[in-house]
Amino acid sequence: MAPESPFFLLLRSRRAWYRRQSFALYLRYGHVLAVLLALTAPALIERPEVLAEPILHAWRHPGDLLGNAAWACAWLGCVFAWVRVHRPFIAGGALATYVRSLPETVRAAPLLDGAMLLVSLQIFLVPIGLAAWTIARGGGGGAGAAFAAYAAALAVLTLVVARLALRGAGRRAWTPAAAAGPGGAGFFCLVKLQCIVLARRHPHAALPRLALAGAIMATTLWLVFGAGKLAESSSFVKVGCWLAVAVMSGFHYLFWSTRQPLAPFLASLPRGTLRMALSEQLLVLGATGLLFAGAWAACLLQGAVGSPVAAQLLRHGAAGLAVLPVLGLPLIQRHQDGMLVKVAILVASFLLL
Repeated sequence: MAPESPFFLLLRSRRAWYRRQSFALYLRYGHVLAVLLALTAPALIERPEVLAEPILHAWRHPGDLLGNAAWACAWLGCVFAWVRVHRPFIAGGALATYVRSLPETVRAAPLLDGAMLLVSLQIFLVPIGLAAWTIARGGGGGAGAAFAAYAAALAVLTLVVARLALRGAGRRAWTPAAAAGPGGAGFFCLVKLQCIVLARRHPHAALPRLALAGAIMATTLWLVFGAGKLAESSSFVKVGCWLAVAVMSGFHYLFWSTRQPLAPFLASLPRGTLRMALSEQLLVLGATGLLFAGAWAACLLQGAVGSPVAAQLLRHGAAGLAVLPVLGLPLIQRHQDGMLVKVAILVASFLLL
C-alpha cells in the first residue's frame, strides 16, 4: 500500500490521537509518576536489565519451570494492565467509530486496530532490547531449544493477552436503565451495575487498588501486633487508615470518567446525575467501611491487647470515612491538578482530625 493510501492516513490520525490522550493521562498522574521514578531510577540506572528479567530468567535458568512461569505471568499481567489502561486511546475515539462505518474502510478497520495494538505495545520493546543486549554480551545462560520455545510462547501469549485486554466487555456492560428506576430498588440496582462496571471494564484498576488498600491495613496490624509497636499503635493506625482512604478514593475517578459519556442521558432523567453520584459514593464508602470492619474484627481476635487498638481503628476509620466523600466531588475529579488537590485535602484532614 502506498503511503498516501487511506490505511496510512488513518493510521497516522489514530497514532496522533493515541499520543495526545496518553500524554494527558500521564500529566494527570504526573505527581505519582514522578515519585515512582524518583524511587526506582537509581536501581534502574545501576541495573537496567532488571526490566528484562521475565525474559532473562529463562535464559539464565532454562530448567526452572516454576520460576519461568511466574515471570511469564508477571509479564503478561503488565501487558494486560497496560492495554486496558490505554484501551480507549487505542480504539481511536469518536472519529475512529465514524470511520469504521464508511464502506471504504470496512476492510481496513481490523488492520488498523491490529496496527494500533502493536503501537501501544511499543513500550515493551525496551525490556526486549535490554534482554537482547544482555544476551549478546554473553550474560551467563544458554540459548538452547528450551529458551527459544519460551521466547516464542511468550511472544504469542503477549499478543493474545493484549488482544483480550483490548476487546474486553462491550459497552452493554454499562447499561444505566436503573437510573430511571423508582425508589430504593433502582438505587441499589445502580450500585450493582457499578460493581459490574468495575469487574468488566476496570479490573486492571479496581483489583490493584483493593489489594493495595488491604495490604496497607494488613501491614498496619502486623506492625502493631507482630512487630510489637503497641505503644505507637495510635499513630500507625491513623497513618494506615488515611493511606487506605487515599487509595480507595481513586475509585471516584473511575466512576466519574465512566459516566461522562452518559451525561446527556442522565440529565434527561429526574435527578439522574445526582442518583448516580450518590450511588458511587455509597459504593466507595461501603467498600472502605468493609475494609476497616475487617481490620477491626482482626483486632478483636487479639484479645485484651487488641481492644484498645480496635477503638483507635474505629475513631480514625470514622474520620477517614468522613473525608472520603469530599475526595469524590466532581470539581476535584475534573480538575487538571485533581491528584494534587486530593493530597492537600488528605494532609490537612490528617493533621486536623
